[in-house]
Parts: sequence; structure tokens; C-alpha cells
Amino acid sequence: MASSAAVTYGTAPVANVLFYAADGSLSDPTTVTFLLRRPDRTVVTTVAPDAAIQNPSVGSWSYQLPALDQEGAWFVRAEGSGAVTAASETKITVRDSEFY
Repeated sequence: MASSAAVTYGTAPVANVLFYAADGSLSDPTTVTFLLRRPDRTVVTTVAPDAAIQNPSVGSWSYQLPALDQEGAWFVRAEGSGAVTAASETKITVRDSEFY
């Protein structure tokens, strides 16, 4: 995942992550979990299989975030466990809107 991004209020971005085995090859974890922390510090946990999580190819995972409806810093964490144990985090800054 990218280390940070800035988006407009109401955007529903996609978080992408790659998982690698110890030998450096792309590999799928047994379990993939995404955590989304909102600016109000509430956390939503989504575990695959879920409609919001896709696995388009070996080692490649994506998470369709909901519309980001709070101004400020959002954080996304991807965790892999089992066959591949790894984690990645990114920060998404939601800019204020003149309309909401």
C-alpha cells in the first residue's frame, strides 16, 4: 500500500497490498484482514472472504473502502496470517468539503 494519500470527502478509494513469501515470491496468506480506522477512532474490521476484498492474482489483494465521510486522517491496515505473515499500513487524509 502507498504510505499516504489525500482524497476529497465522499471518495471511496481502493487499498491495494502485495504479500510476499520468505523467498520473495508473491504468495497468498491463509487469512487476510483489513482494518479501517476512522478519524473518530472507531475501527471497522473486514476479513476475507468478503465482497469488499478481492484477490485478483497470487499475492495481490484489494479492499474497496466505503465512502470516506469524515474529514481528517483515516488509516488502513492489511494483515496476512498463516502461509504468509505480514502487515502493511497507509494513511488517507480526507480533505474538507465546502458542501458537507
